[in-house]
Amino acid sequence: PDNGVTNAQSPMRLFGQPEAAVRVTLFRDNHAWCPYCQKTWLFLEEKQIPYRVAKVTMFCYGDKEPWYKRIVPSGMLPAIELDGRIITESDVILASLEEAFGPLNGASMAKITAQRQLERQLFRAWCEWLCYPSSSAQEERMAQQ
Repeated sequence: PDNGVTNAQSPMRLFGQPEAAVRVTLFRDNHAWCPYCQKTWLFLEEKQIPYRVAKVTMFCYGDKEPWYKRIVPSGMLPAIELDGRIITESDVILASLEEAFGPLNGASMAKITAQRQLERQLFRAWCEWLCYPSSSAQEERMAQQ
């Protein structure tokens, strides 16, 4: 079977498996900009888990597609469908993939969860600063702290 090209435009990756082996659909941003989508995508690639891709507009580029809002009402990215179950939050997604397909390179998710949570907090703060500029000098001072 065709494995699909190794790039952001590939709609499916099979890693030598038949299409019937695909248990995962990755819902990710259109332009491969979202680091949480990339984190999930890299896990799938490294583990060579066959998957499909469905692309979704990020909030900063416009409204979410209605079909996606029916699946994930919050519109959050990334999300996966694993064996018919929708999962959001990149760390929860990775833990679910690890449970279904085994740990990545023998490393336990528990060892890196705290670091991922810190990274998430920092990125969220950066995105809020970037996308939602403060409306007052007091808010600006608080953001700088």
